[in-house]
Amino acid sequence: MIEVPVPATVEQALEACLRQGLAVRSAGELAKRPGSHHYHLSYPNRPGTLELTELNGRVWFSVNERRDCGWVSDFALATAAALQDEGR
Repeated sequence: MIEVPVPATVEQALEACLRQGLAVRSAGELAKRPGSHHYHLSYPNRPGTLELTELNGRVWFSVNERRDCGWVSDFALATAAALQDEGR
């Protein structure tokens, strides 16, 4: 599992993902992290899943290597970088 820190709020990160065509496949809380907000995001009709999590103000993307499908890790890195640039 690769974690990519996101320099934004979970709402800002989610909006950035939705603007780029991802859809929320599921939303909830991680069982091992009570109080978290956790999303599974993907392109409609394409394989691959990007995970977005927030806990105690910390926000990050998670990429499971088996769910990368050739686009997820690049998407996570590029989106985190773009959010960093927006915050400057």
